[in-house]
Amino acid sequence: MSLRCVLGVVAIASGCVGGAEGTSGQACNTTTGHGYSGLDLTVNGTTKGVPCVSVSQCCQICATLKDQEIGCRYWTFSVTAQTCHPKYGVAKLQKRNGITFGSLFPLPPAPPPPAPPPPYAGKQPNIVFLIDESTDGRTYNPDPDNTSAVYIPNIRALQARGVTFTSFYSNSPVCAPSRTSMISGRHVHRVPHFHNGVKVNGAWNNAEGNPPEYNLKWLDVLQTPPTSSQLTPYTASPTFGKTDWTVGGHAVWNWLQCWTMYVHFPYNMTNPAYQDPAQNGSGSAWSEQPDGGSCRGYGTVKTTGNQSRTNGGDWAGVDQNTEFILTKPEPFVVYQGMNIVHPPYATSEYWLNKIDNDKVDVPTWVPLNQLHPCDFQTSMLKGCIPPSGDSDADNIAKQQFYSTERRRAIRRIYLAMIAEYDAMVGQYVAAIEQAGVADKTYLLLTSDHGDMRLEHQQFYKMVPWEASARVPLVVVGPGVSTGRVVSQPTSLLDIYPTILALTGFTLPASHTGLDGYSLVPLLTTDDEWDDERPDNIVSQGHMGDNAISWYLLREAEMKIVIYGSGEEHTPKLYNLTADPGEEHDLGAISKYSSMVEAMTVKLKAQIDYPAVSLDVAQYSKAMFTQWYMKQSAPGTWRDWIIKGEKGSPAGVPGGPSGTSWPAESVKSGLAAIDTWLKAEPAVLPCRGVDWTPPK
Repeated sequence: MSLRCVLGVVAIASGCVGGAEGTSGQACNTTTGHGYSGLDLTVNGTTKGVPCVSVSQCCQICATLKDQEIGCRYWTFSVTAQTCHPKYGVAKLQKRNGITFGSLFPLPPAPPPPAPPPPYAGKQPNIVFLIDESTDGRTYNPDPDNTSAVYIPNIRALQARGVTFTSFYSNSPVCAPSRTSMISGRHVHRVPHFHNGVKVNGAWNNAEGNPPEYNLKWLDVLQTPPTSSQLTPYTASPTFGKTDWTVGGHAVWNWLQCWTMYVHFPYNMTNPAYQDPAQNGSGSAWSEQPDGGSCRGYGTVKTTGNQSRTNGGDWAGVDQNTEFILTKPEPFVVYQGMNIVHPPYATSEYWLNKIDNDKVDVPTWVPLNQLHPCDFQTSMLKGCIPPSGDSDADNIAKQQFYSTERRRAIRRIYLAMIAEYDAMVGQYVAAIEQAGVADKTYLLLTSDHGDMRLEHQQFYKMVPWEASARVPLVVVGPGVSTGRVVSQPTSLLDIYPTILALTGFTLPASHTGLDGYSLVPLLTTDDEWDDERPDNIVSQGHMGDNAISWYLLREAEMKIVIYGSGEEHTPKLYNLTADPGEEHDLGAISKYSSMVEAMTVKLKAQIDYPAVSLDVAQYSKAMFTQWYMKQSAPGTWRDWIIKGEKGSPAGVPGGPSGTSWPAESVKSGLAAIDTWLKAEPAVLPCRGVDWTPPK
């Protein structure tokens, strides 16, 4: 068998049947009935494995590949499929019939059995799961000295009765990917599906998600008759509110932003006279948000009408579900996804007056030319940069944009929105207590992602900053420790196994395996750390308002951020204890190089980020060319982009954020798309503030 290495990807020139040369004496450690579905090497251009006839032959193949740049350390052999899967790492073992797992090194230990549920006197506990929108997890941090402007009396009371997780993360901080991952228990790169006939390998952005027929969500499991005669199916609440976990279920206008991530739309921040890509008064910037989205204004404060219930849809769901709880259809599972605290930033005087303006902290902003290129791109795409002209009107707009008090006003409104959500939580708590089921009900509070709320000159989420990626988690219920704070890194992937552990239900055999770990050991003991789970969590982003895929790994107080394949930009590194605002990047400092290397290895052991980044680039081109461009007569898509959502057919995206392109943007914008279409899919570095359009 001849071997060759092309661009760091191992390739086997001939088939595997027949044995690998020179490896007959290689010893392998093996175990049957175990396997792992990820971290496969690319062999002969695919990660789908290679034909093989025996365990020993699969071992030989791995031995032949072990000394390559990206070498084989583990392998899985399927008797049924007669396929060998060489792997460069393993995150965890899972029991799988008909599979043999092997290694050229000592085998990693099999995962421990799931922890038993907490002490509970009844047959099955009830579950109430509330997930709101856009809540920065740091807003729930304990405030013993009352220095915070946050007003959440109901949530504070729950924290005193339960456990608060202060290093809890979204695994992809934007609506659909985050909820898809949470409800299915899988990283977004492990959610394969088809979208309008195009094969998609992950829930990369708001256009993607679980297939419509996917019935292995933890909510499905709880409502399905269990195999154990000791358990009964759960009765679900009448409304789930916002779900957003199915492919094609999110706003259509957002799709095009995601697919054109690597289109080099023109801008010129060095020449105020350059008007070709002008967007909504932003001068020489290229924005995907009409009028700068929520980044340029002062927010909205309602002064008339119902002051205490400004989010009618969410409150209607709260009313329905709390009435349902009072009927006590046990065991019950209540799920409500709220739209509050999602921008635009809007509240009422009633809630705004709950927030002490003097306590609202204001983030500092650095000049545009000091922003990392990827941060600059995101700020620009979100419309979070001032006009670049020199007219009197432009100068006044700049002063308003950079006003500290404007930032304070926005952040105060944001906290007022959280205060209203706290009242919704209070109604749930009152219903649980009135129904007399508090002693047998678990209540979990979290969010799908955070919100930048003008930190680092941004709003919205979608980025690896703490304000975006970190979310809250509070858990109360029977057997749960009281008043405890857990700082061990955990994530939304842990929700699925935790729900199973609390209820006694088991994972369906057809599920491809959970990527998270039960939180029960951290809920029911006084231990600050669970040694049975990894010491880190990972998150990733491939969504709109970004110019490149990104990945983060949080371990203890350290966080690393890697862009694209890791070659386009130097990794960022932050010490979140010493630098909670993430203002001092340590990634390029030589004394931290070994830490960067070690954390990079841990990240790549869980996500093959170079391969994933390239796959996202290929997917974006495929969705644009294989579906979008074929929805009508050739070239019609150009009119859709120019005219925006109103000029495109129903279910087909148009211009940035669905709006029409300004006339002066059309020629250069379409030219940028044409250039992208002619090129091979590639991961491209972010362009900085000094980039200028080609002549």
